Amino acid sequence: MILVKEWKQHLEELANPENIDVSSFEVQEDLNSDVWDEEKYIKEDIGDRLYDLAKQFFAKLELNWIKIDDVIFTGSLANFTWSEYSDIDLHILIDYTKVNENLDLVKDYLRKSASLWNKNHDIRIKGFEVEMYVQDSNESHYSGGVYSIKNDKWL
Repeated sequence: MILVKEWKQHLEELANPENIDVSSFEVQEDLNSDVWDEEKYIKEDIGDRLYDLAKQFFAKLELNWIKIDDVIFTGSLANFTWSEYSDIDLHILIDYTKVNENLDLVKDYLRKSASLWNKNHDIRIKGFEVEMYVQDSNESHYSGGVYSIKNDKWL
């Protein structure tokens, strides 16, 4: 709880009160009901749409010899720190070593490809922007909420 308090204080210091209502940066009592059902699973239509978007984006990378290990939803909207300013952080997990042995090249290519996709596609679900990211499945990822879209379960 101390971390959330410090985070909110930091946001208040940085935010221009005319542009951002920092009062919305509160720990919520529940997950966002536009995205999650009463049992705290992703709503089926949203999960299906996110999985389709991930596959469309990945197809554009032309890495057809690579298997997608998972597609995860992470970040504030996948936990109790969501606000009206949250986005949908959609991570496609692949094994970078299967792409090329030059991991710096792979990481740079995937980061720039995702950045370009995000810049050129204004995709919103329930008003929340979808942000693509390709994550190395061998890399640890820590967040207050990590949900497997592919397997429909919390990680």
